[in-house]
Amino acid sequence: ASLAYFEYDISHLVVIFGGIVNGFGAALLWNAQGVLILQYSDQGDDSGTLIGIFLGFFNASAIIGGTLSFWYFHNTDDQGENDPTMLYLLFLGFIIAAAIGTRFLLQPSQLRKEKTEDVLESNLNPESQKLLSMDQSSDSPIAAEGQKRSSSWKNEAKQTLTLFRTRRMRNLLILFFYYGYKQPYQIVTFGDRYFNDALLGLEVTLFYFVCGAGALWIGRVLDGSWWFWGGRLVRQHRVVAIRNLWVSVIVTTIGNICAVIQEWDCRNAINDELCVIPLDYTDGTKVIVPTIAYACWGFTEAVVMTYIFWLLGVYYESQEDQSRAMAFYACIHSLGWAVGFWFIPASRMKPFTQLAWTIVIFFVGTFLCLLELPPPNLDLTSSTPTSELSVVPKGQPK
Repeated sequence: ASLAYFEYDISHLVVIFGGIVNGFGAALLWNAQGVLILQYSDQGDDSGTLIGIFLGFFNASAIIGGTLSFWYFHNTDDQGENDPTMLYLLFLGFIIAAAIGTRFLLQPSQLRKEKTEDVLESNLNPESQKLLSMDQSSDSPIAAEGQKRSSSWKNEAKQTLTLFRTRRMRNLLILFFYYGYKQPYQIVTFGDRYFNDALLGLEVTLFYFVCGAGALWIGRVLDGSWWFWGGRLVRQHRVVAIRNLWVSVIVTTIGNICAVIQEWDCRNAINDELCVIPLDYTDGTKVIVPTIAYACWGFTEAVVMTYIFWLLGVYYESQEDQSRAMAFYACIHSLGWAVGFWFIPASRMKPFTQLAWTIVIFFVGTFLCLLELPPPNLDLTSSTPTSELSVVPKGQPK
């Protein structure tokens, strides 16, 4: 539809129809890949690292796209324009190659590895056995419905909707919404206004490069939650989760402060287009503040996205539960995108007001997320005297 719109004089409704079909396909793809990576990461003690690798590759597509966009718009012809057909066909080639690659995916059962929990299960003391049992039977819509399984899409949709009745998902809902809602402002409203086309390609590359690197880093941090404390092997899910959320609050706040500084002079402008002058990569120090904002936003995108996937894997163990939880997340995340794009035109909501709402929603979502931290530390060994705290390498219990 987009190629036909570029090449021929046809109605914009064709593009809208193409967007609807593309959105439906993206929903299927996002839910499938989300469940698959949760199943892969559930096979060992490196779940955070695997999720980080997945999101790193996921964001690599945006890095390649941003780099190609910079190169494409930087090398314009004498009229300042380029035929978009070749660039579009190149992106289409990536999509086809990725579709072919799905034929080589392995079943999660083929990657099953021995977990630290499995190795130590025979050594559980009675108190830890009880705690583990309580943790595994927590707040699952499957358990609440008597472990009912059905291949009917209607029943699956019904089971997914029951998540709205759980306190856990209601508390996480705002954070899910925020990470869809914020990107239209950050990438489109802020990016399109303060960067020209060439510089925007570089900034988007920076955004997703930091996002991918941050996902790899935070994934290893989430995996480093095995500690030997007081002679007991414990997994400090809650401590790591709190640290992760604090990092996201601090870095996001730095990015938002930079955005406020950039937006301040034009916050009440009657004509925003006359007030804001797009920057070029040759503008020197003027680019620093908005670039810091982009880097911070990219990093926290990775931190919280990796944390959300990891958290869903902690709370929901069966494939059915994970599928429904991922569908719930994708639904709310997509709703955030839709609402964010609706308010992009300054005639509907001023850019500074859009920024203010992203800040408010972020803090509300993070606060509610603190009410749904992972289960307390899980003691997996019998008590033996020890005098020091040491990190236990993954897969190598002491």
